[in-house]
Amino acid sequence: MLHGAESIFDLGEQYQIKPEMFVVPWWSHNNDTAATATTTTAAAAAATSTNTTWAPESPLSAMISNHHLEVSVVIQGRSLFNPFPLLQKEQNHYDCPMDTDAITNNNNETTSTSIHRTIHWWPRGFPGLCMGSLSHQYSKGKIAFLKNVSLASQSASSVPPLPFLDKSYRIGVIQLVPDGFQDMDNGSQEQTKSYFSPHKTNPLMVPSHSFAPYNMHSTFYTHDALWSLILPTTTLPQRYADIVRSYFAQCLFPDIGLRLVYMPSVVSSQNASRQPRNFKSNIRSDISDIEVVHKRIESLILYLSQWDSPFHSLPARMEHLWKDLYSRNYISKRDLELVQSWILYLNLIGYKFPKLIKRRFRNVAVLGHFNYAKSPSQVDDVVFWTQKYREWFETVVVSGPFEMHQIQELKRHSITAFRGDRNEEGGYFQVTENLKNVLLYFKNHSNIESVMYFHDDGMVNVTELSKGQYPFPTHEIIGNYRDQRYDLSYADIRKIQDVELANKFSYRIYPNGTVCAFNRLLCQPSVKDLYKALPLYPWGMTTKGYCGVSQQKLAGDEEIFPYHEDDGALLFSSFTQSDFLHIPTMYAEEFGKLASLFLKHNVIHECAWGTIVDMIRKKYNATVRLTMLCTSWGPKRRGKKALIERCLRDSVDYGVIHPFKIGFEENGYRGYDWAFDSVQR
Repeated sequence: MLHGAESIFDLGEQYQIKPEMFVVPWWSHNNDTAATATTTTAAAAAATSTNTTWAPESPLSAMISNHHLEVSVVIQGRSLFNPFPLLQKEQNHYDCPMDTDAITNNNNETTSTSIHRTIHWWPRGFPGLCMGSLSHQYSKGKIAFLKNVSLASQSASSVPPLPFLDKSYRIGVIQLVPDGFQDMDNGSQEQTKSYFSPHKTNPLMVPSHSFAPYNMHSTFYTHDALWSLILPTTTLPQRYADIVRSYFAQCLFPDIGLRLVYMPSVVSSQNASRQPRNFKSNIRSDISDIEVVHKRIESLILYLSQWDSPFHSLPARMEHLWKDLYSRNYISKRDLELVQSWILYLNLIGYKFPKLIKRRFRNVAVLGHFNYAKSPSQVDDVVFWTQKYREWFETVVVSGPFEMHQIQELKRHSITAFRGDRNEEGGYFQVTENLKNVLLYFKNHSNIESVMYFHDDGMVNVTELSKGQYPFPTHEIIGNYRDQRYDLSYADIRKIQDVELANKFSYRIYPNGTVCAFNRLLCQPSVKDLYKALPLYPWGMTTKGYCGVSQQKLAGDEEIFPYHEDDGALLFSSFTQSDFLHIPTMYAEEFGKLASLFLKHNVIHECAWGTIVDMIRKKYNATVRLTMLCTSWGPKRRGKKALIERCLRDSVDYGVIHPFKIGFEENGYRGYDWAFDSVQR
C-alpha cells in the first residue's frame, strides 16, 4: 500500500529513466484510445481521435503556441455546473416523460397525466434529470467576464505576460463540444430530434467549487492533469465510468490550481447519427435506471465536495481519496490496486506530480457583510463575491439588509444569507448583530472552528492570515490595525508603555457617567468633554450618539458590571476600523452575550468591537493577533485599482485591504477578480 509520494520517489533513482522521456503537454483521447504528443505535434495528435476532424485554423492551435487561453468566467453558486445552456446555439429542449401530476375531474376521480416540463440539454452523468432535484436555471450560471488562463505546466519556467493573466490557476482539462455532439443522458438522447449545436463563443471555465461532467470524447489533458486519466470500473453502470473519473479528478483539481474548460466547435463529429451508443433501450426502463444512477451520483458529488485529506502531496491525496471511495462502495478493490500501481509507475517514469498550491480551508467560515442591498445586480454581485472566496474557503455565508426574495434567490444558488432584526442600510448596527448570529449558528458545528468576518469591499490576503498553515489557525482572535504609532485597534491597552498614546485612544467610564482618561488623571462629565479637554484622537465619531453617548449608558447597565475594572470603571479600548475580524467559535457564547449588551445601548461596531475583544481576552486569556490593514480615504484611490496597486508596492504583507468596490464602474467583476488574485502573495 502506498502512503504518498514520499514512499516511492526514492525508487526512481534505481532506474535509468529521465523525466524527458515522459513529456506529454497534451493527451487527447476518444473512446479510450490515446495519443501522446509534444507541443509541436499536438494538432496531429488531436486528429488521431476517433470520429474527429481537426481544424488547423482553429483557436486551439493559437492557444497551444501562446500557452494561454482566453475563457469566459462563469458565476454560479451550486456545487454542480451544467455548461450546455450557455453553449447551445438554439434553445433546444426536451420534455420530461416521467413527470406526472394528479388531476381530479368533475366526478372526483383522480387520474395521472404527464407534465411536459421544458428542460435544457442535460449532459450524461449530470444528476437531476427530470427529477426536480437540481434546477437547470441555477446550475447553468452566467457568463461574467473574460480572462486569460495559463496552459503551461506548473513547472514551466516562464509564462508570457498578458492582461489579466491568472497565474494562480492553470487549465487541466479541455472538453471539446463539437457540432453534432449527442452525449446526453438517455432521456434527452431519445427525446430530442436534433443534435446539439454549440455557439461559436469563448470557452467556458467551470467554477473551482463546482463539478461538471467531462467525458472520453474529444477531451484534452494538459501535462499537469495526466495523473487523472486512470479509468475506474466503478460500482455504477460502466457507461458512466468516464464521468465518474471526471468527478474524482475535480475533487483534487482545486488543490493544485487546475481548472476544467468547455470549448465549443473546435472539432466536428462525423456521421454523428451513426455513432455507436451503448445505451439505446426502452425509454421508461432507461429513465428508471437513470434515476437510480443520478441519486448515486448526487451522493457522490456531495461526498466529494466535503472530502479532505491530511496528506500534503497530490499522490498521497489521490490514493487516500480512492481508499475512501472504495470504503463507500463507489469503486472496487481492483480499482484501488490499479490506482496504487498507476501512481507508482508514474513516479518511476519520472512524471512530476503538481504541487499543492491552493487548498481550501474547511475549518473556518467566511462571513461577507454587505452594507447595502438595493443594486439591481445585487444577487449576481453576491454570487460572484461568494464564488471568489470559495476558491479558498469551503464555507462562505453572507449577511446584509437583504429582502426576503433576495435571500430565497441566494438560497437557490446554495448561498446562506443572514439578516438581523436591525436590517438597516449602511451597517451601523446590523454588522454586530449578524456577526453574533453567525458565530452562534456555527458554535457547535462539527467542522467550523472560527468565523472570519469582513465587508464585501474588504479584501483579505489568505496567505498572510493563514501564515502558510493548513488547516487555518483558528485558536486566535485576529483583528486589523494600520500602525500602532497612531492606531491601537485591538491592542491590550494595559500593556501600552506610552501612556500619552494610550490616553488618546482609551478612556474609563464609571457607572455614574463620569468619563476619565486612561491614566485617570483627567475626568470629565461626558466623552465629548474629555474629547476636547484631553484631547482624544481626532476621530469625529467618538462624540456621536452611537459611540460616546451610548457607551456612557452601557457603563451604567448592571449586566455589564462583571466586566468592570478593579476601580469600578468600564475600560473602553480604542475604536477600530472594523472591516475585518476573526473570532474562534469557542468564544461565540461570550461574544454573543457582549454583543447583545452593546446593541442594547446602540453602540456602533467601530466603538464596540475593540472593547468586546479586550473583555474576552481578559476573561479567557485569549490570544489576539494583529494583521496590518492597507486603506486610503483619498478619492483618487479609495475603492479603486490605484489602492490595490499602492498596497502591492509596499514592502508590507498586509492581511486586509479596504476598500475595493465591485460596484465601481472601473472595477466590476473582472477588476475585482484581478485584485483578489493579486493580493494573494
